[in-house]
Amino acid sequence: MELDQQVGKGNTAQIYLHEGKIYKLFHRGLPHDEASREAEKQRWARDCGLPVPKVLGLEPIDGQQAIVMEYVPGPTLGERIRREPGKVADYLSQAAEMQIRIHGAEAASWPAMTERLAHKIAASGLTLRQQDDLLRRLQDQPEGTRLCHGDFHVHNLIQADTGLYVIDWVDSTRGDVRADVCRSYLLYYELSKEIADLYLQLYCEKSRFSKDEILSWLPILAGARLSENVSPQAAETWHKLISR
Repeated sequence: MELDQQVGKGNTAQIYLHEGKIYKLFHRGLPHDEASREAEKQRWARDCGLPVPKVLGLEPIDGQQAIVMEYVPGPTLGERIRREPGKVADYLSQAAEMQIRIHGAEAASWPAMTERLAHKIAASGLTLRQQDDLLRRLQDQPEGTRLCHGDFHVHNLIQADTGLYVIDWVDSTRGDVRADVCRSYLLYYELSKEIADLYLQLYCEKSRFSKDEILSWLPILAGARLSENVSPQAAETWHKLISR
């Protein structure tokens, strides 16, 4: 099979549209179960009643893993914001409402967010003293049992004719929803502090949580973020935050 219409790419995969279906083709060298684990999470999220593209199957293509899923036409909210920057508050408001909807789902059988964060902190490159401090803070935080997306931002929300669809469930876990919102805040902050602050304000207005509750997770998530492929500027920001 030849996939030639690329419609997106990420850190672990390239996205293609082929014969009316989406193929998420994973890079070589990833764990052998990368595609199956993500597909399982995507099915779980859909089974929770959330608007998620339907997984149609798994398919090896030239030695690479691929998830085949339904094609949901439409721009991402991120693309809408680029085209209509004056409506950023409206689009972020829609995103906040969707994240709250996700957080309404119980996720008792999903992997634990706290375990994932602990592994990331251990791989962050921070000093052992800094790691120990963050791990102690992590132990003091509630575990939580709600569904958390783990990579929730406007570029993972497709605006279809029938409403928003949520994509990219590979990082989803069960956990404290405040940590999931804080992760979104952190991702927005790397692009624009103003957008990050606006999103946090909108989420808090629509939920029962305060900004301080959510931002109590920020040092922990900043430490975990350092294990990922971040820009030098972002890494400097998070190192300064952790060192306070």
